[in-house]
Amino acid sequence: MTAIIDINDATLGCWSNDHWERSPAYAWFDGGHYHYGEAAARTARLTPRSVNTRYWWQLSTDPLTPALGPARHTADLVHGHLKSLYAAAGHPDSVVIVAPGSMSRAQLSLLLGIAGTLPFSIEAIIHRSALFSAALGTTRSPHVELQLHQTLVTSTERRKGVSHAGESQQLPGRGLLALQDRLASIIAGRFVEQTRFDPQRKAASEQTLFDALFDLLADIKQRGEARLTIDGYQARITAKDLQSIGQELSTAIATLIPEDSETIVLDSLLGMIPGFSLPFPTVLPGEQALPEVIEEKMAELRQPADSLSFQRAVPISGRHVEGTSLEAPADIEQAGVLATHLLSEDTARALGCELALFGTAIKQADGKQLILDGPVPATLEVNGARAEPGQTLRLGDVLSNGDVEARLVRVED
Repeated sequence: MTAIIDINDATLGCWSNDHWERSPAYAWFDGGHYHYGEAAARTARLTPRSVNTRYWWQLSTDPLTPALGPARHTADLVHGHLKSLYAAAGHPDSVVIVAPGSMSRAQLSLLLGIAGTLPFSIEAIIHRSALFSAALGTTRSPHVELQLHQTLVTSTERRKGVSHAGESQQLPGRGLLALQDRLASIIAGRFVEQTRFDPQRKAASEQTLFDALFDLLADIKQRGEARLTIDGYQARITAKDLQSIGQELSTAIATLIPEDSETIVLDSLLGMIPGFSLPFPTVLPGEQALPEVIEEKMAELRQPADSLSFQRAVPISGRHVEGTSLEAPADIEQAGVLATHLLSEDTARALGCELALFGTAIKQADGKQLILDGPVPATLEVNGARAEPGQTLRLGDVLSNGDVEARLVRVED
């Protein structure tokens, strides 16, 4: 059985038995043992001094600073992580290593040395960007991948039926960890506005927030909004709340994209970020892209064990490998989906009864949004914050005046 080890530290994984074992590059030393991947990520906010996220990015034999248990250097942590992946993948006989263009020659050589101590043979070591381009059959198509500590943009070009990976450009400090920090900060702000509860005040609630980020982004991608509950407090988060993060990253990446690019290949994580878009056609490869092109071209990619080298060229796949185009996140207001009723306890009242309930009125403006119209009582709150005249209201907002509480809902025939 041949497995695939895909080295992007944000989504590090091993393909085996027709599925991915995902294990992001977190290493946690609990005082007696090392834990890798999701188990380590779930304690990163609780025990930050016992977690390392830089060991794949800074792979070397330099002394590990700060120390993390008995590991001498980052190479020891990479060795432990590979052993963990190998076990989780069912102890494959052989592997194909897929590596990013950000790894130096010294790091690739060290990686092969580490992998050579483990009980599997190495069939090939291949450039990630060349593989994705070959799988999708693209021509001049920069590959944008989000790593933990940076974003990487690698040029690729199709020549005579072969995809060639070119140079890689890095955006330091624009990685997944920085994005998560920004997302968490904005979401925490929405909690404070709506509930007066700050999930970042305590390590446990902050960890809960970070653990929920990917599911939250998936919900927002699908519906334009999501609700998150932490320690009994619930906040409503919309795509609009978070879109500035994607817009800033898009602007930074766009400066590195050549104008003659035909298609941009994006790692799937980028497709989840609200507000992210590039002024080029874009495609996100499906999870089958790497396994399918490697299986199809294995005879051409396999190398002798004594002469392994980093392959930057991959024959174009003859199969139709699925990919999806990047679409803007759903936005309830832009789609014209507005609330029609106020739901209080078990009763839904059509909009127009607000004066009786709250001493003010809700008005539809330009057919695109709802606003508070007229004087607003000092006791009226929207999502736990004092209401303001002319304030825009969204589907799901909660209005209260101390005696009555009602949620804006949509009732359809």
